[in-house]
Formats: sequence, structure tokens, C-alpha cells
Amino acid sequence: MLKLNQFFIILSVFLLILLSFFNINLFLIMLIPLISFYFIIQNKLNYLISFGLAFLVALIWNILASSQYGYNQNFYSFLGINLYPLTAWTIGLFSLFLIWDVWIKKINLKNYLYNLLMIILVYSTLLIFFETLFYHVFNVQNLQTAVYSGLPICNCLHAPPWMQLSYFILGPIYFTLYYFLNLKYKKK
Repeated sequence: MLKLNQFFIILSVFLLILLSFFNINLFLIMLIPLISFYFIIQNKLNYLISFGLAFLVALIWNILASSQYGYNQNFYSFLGINLYPLTAWTIGLFSLFLIWDVWIKKINLKNYLYNLLMIILVYSTLLIFFETLFYHVFNVQNLQTAVYSGLPICNCLHAPPWMQLSYFILGPIYFTLYYFLNLKYKKK
């Protein structure tokens, strides 16, 4: 017999796949609460905290840049915040934590600066890869900033220069917040 948490995982994955075929907006609405609930039932407090921090950073960014998001697809907005970039940033930043926690931390880099440099390298590479993938393959295009040139070679990240720069510093900001909050938490 399946345990409750195994049943929840199977049901959630099935539900998310089903929703993504019928309505991407329902998928976006359900994803963050389902992931949060999963961490709660799995008793993964560190993951829940880092996921919550990723959501908070994504929310602040989306509040600041909300006027810059208007897509060629009909994504829902809530209180002026588009759910697609909010969800994408939350998942992307949390994925950065997972990469650090599962792989980079095991390299045993001795200090924050070395960890940060490794994070910047990994984050920048993944940011460009996923921006290119979603722009060219999945045709998710931000019409609000389409008049701006994209990055050379990949032709992605069509946005004003301040926004392009912000994209590249959001990951290191998130990592820095997590790193020092985690150190403070461990000392207690």
C-alpha cells in the first residue's frame, strides 16, 4: 500500500501534467502550493525555507518589474503580477538552491566568495539556456519588452539593459540571502 506522501506525489504529478495540457494557468496556480505542501509532508524544513525565500525574491522582483511583463500567451495575473514570471522565477531560484545543495556544496568550497563564483557560473549558463529554450522552442515571448535587442548569439532576453542586468543578479542575490540566513540559522 502506498504511503500518504507517495500517493500525494503521484497524484500531484498526474494533476500537474493533466492541467498543463488543458490550461497552463491552472498549472501555474497549482505548482507553488503543491511543492510547498510536499515539503511540509516530507518534513523538509530547509527546502521549504529556501523555496519560500525563492518565492519572496521572485515576488519582490515581479512587483518591481510588473509593468515589464506582457506575454504573447494569455497568462493570468493576480494583483497586477503575472503568474508566469512569478512561478518561473520561484522555480528557477529554488533550482539554483538545489544545484548548490546537491552538487556544489559537495565540492566543499571553503568560503562564500568561491561558492558565489560557482553559483554565478552555473546560474548564468542555466539562465541563458532556459531563456533561449522558452523563447525559441516554446514561443514564450514578452511582448512588453520585444522592442529591445536580445543577447547576442542566443537572441533571448529581449528587455531593457537594466532588466537584463537584473536577471543576471537575481540568482546571486537569492543565493547570498540563503547563504547568510542559513549560517545565522545554523549558529542558533
